[in-house]
Amino acid sequence: MARKHSNGTPSPRHTTQRARHTALFSGQTITFCIFLCVLSVLVITALAPTTTGQEVVFPVNQQNDTKARSTVNATRVLNTTYFSFWGETTWWNSLTSQDAQTIKNQAKLLARTFRQNDLQSIRNFFGESFVEIKRVPVLLVPMKDKVSSYVVEQHETDAQQNDFYFHNQAIIYLNTRTFSHHNTQTFLSVGFSQIMLAQQQNSPTQGGEQQMIRTLIANVIPAIANNATYAEHYTKEFLQNPFSPHSDAWIVLFAYFMAHNIDQSVLTTFANSRFHTTETLNDALQQYNTTDTFQTLFERWNTILFVNGTLTETRQKQAYAFKNEVFKTLRIPTSKQHSLNQKTTVTINPYSSQWIQYTPSTLGISESNTALITIATREELLPYTIPYTTTSISGKKTLHSHTLTTPNESIPIRLFGTYILSASFFLPNATPRTRSITIHTHQHTPIQDGTIITSTDNTQLFVVKGNTKRLIPSLTVFESYQHLTLDVVQQVHPSVLDFYTQSFLIQQGNDPRVWEIDEQGTKHWLDMTPEQFEKSGRKWNHIFTVNNIELNWYTEGEPYSYTG
Repeated sequence: MARKHSNGTPSPRHTTQRARHTALFSGQTITFCIFLCVLSVLVITALAPTTTGQEVVFPVNQQNDTKARSTVNATRVLNTTYFSFWGETTWWNSLTSQDAQTIKNQAKLLARTFRQNDLQSIRNFFGESFVEIKRVPVLLVPMKDKVSSYVVEQHETDAQQNDFYFHNQAIIYLNTRTFSHHNTQTFLSVGFSQIMLAQQQNSPTQGGEQQMIRTLIANVIPAIANNATYAEHYTKEFLQNPFSPHSDAWIVLFAYFMAHNIDQSVLTTFANSRFHTTETLNDALQQYNTTDTFQTLFERWNTILFVNGTLTETRQKQAYAFKNEVFKTLRIPTSKQHSLNQKTTVTINPYSSQWIQYTPSTLGISESNTALITIATREELLPYTIPYTTTSISGKKTLHSHTLTTPNESIPIRLFGTYILSASFFLPNATPRTRSITIHTHQHTPIQDGTIITSTDNTQLFVVKGNTKRLIPSLTVFESYQHLTLDVVQQVHPSVLDFYTQSFLIQQGNDPRVWEIDEQGTKHWLDMTPEQFEKSGRKWNHIFTVNNIELNWYTEGEPYSYTG
């Protein structure tokens, strides 16, 4: 117990001793606190890569990079709630302090505008399926002039590559050359939506159909908002190089077309599908009782791109498919121009198309001149719809459509070289695989009535009348016509033979009865009035006159009556 004076205060000797102990304890405490502070700073610096100025390695697309690099070093520029901005180190270090601050301020503005405006639009579009993601890496890196931005949904890297911080993570890339562009805000929003879609489905991809579809969905959002400047940017890019495999321009413009031609509920249903493929888009369209498919939408959009503003009679339907004024001048030219009487093999890249124009080899003097465009394609691609336009001598353009149902099929263009001066055929490919199509073209001069023809790949003999042909059933029948010999048989190209419609109607001499030959070679009397004959769809000019030997060659079956 401490000794005290009579007045109750501790003695000076004990007071000095306690002060000495207190001072010693206070010094130890301060030293320990300083130690903890230094240790904390070291731990935070080592473990938390959130400090501005930290440098890591990013992968980049060699095709887009100005120096064809596969990786670049990058320095952290700014952290925000939803984005982590990084700058390619060489570019970032070349900036003045004032320019660097300007970049930071622009990044802050982009992030704030996204949080206050764009994020709500994305939430509204996706509804309950919206996935909250934060700190998406955004790399500012010099790219080639025609590239403004791109997104890679996932990077596969060596796990032992310690200097690569964003292992297996999606990244948005922005071109430093266009970072100050007014469309950068939309680039950022679209990239965020695309990454959200990949994380929503938990199936990121390096490319292919799913990534294309996600880019398409992500671009529907600015399309719904009628962002005209964004559309104009990609319109210019698309016209410079239509359907470039290294550009998203066609996807952006197609997204605008879909947003303005499909109900938004269909697109939202599609966006929230379990998988993002053309098949799930077809399912969403079918769910809302539409007749469209991804294929038909793609074909219709491409047709509009070509005929925009050029068709008088269908202007309301074709000439203006978009709401934005910028699209009024959007029109792509034919990819190639050819004359007839040649063979052309066309390779069509995935999700692209080609318009090929044909002109007459010579200008004909007969109004019956016909161009035969024979298209050969694989059977698994059928049916294959080919839109085409014809241009008359007066400049009038007409849109047509032909659906191929066989691997080799001819499309006849009548009056070619007389009234029609050109024909442009559209070859679409709305699949992730390359298509190869072979086209044989011939300018066909009409064959005289009564000529016997055969083709190089067909041993059968046909007699021609007008635009029809009739099969001669046997050599016996052929020889019964004394004026016919095998020497007069004319061999023609298969496409020419295909041009003539086969008739199955015959009539003998002055007998008023008309007979029809079925597939088994049986003849049936058409027991009907002239009015019923016409109503049945049969044509008078398809009737061939035969001799008695040929008429009796066919077995007679039950008469055909008009059934209405």
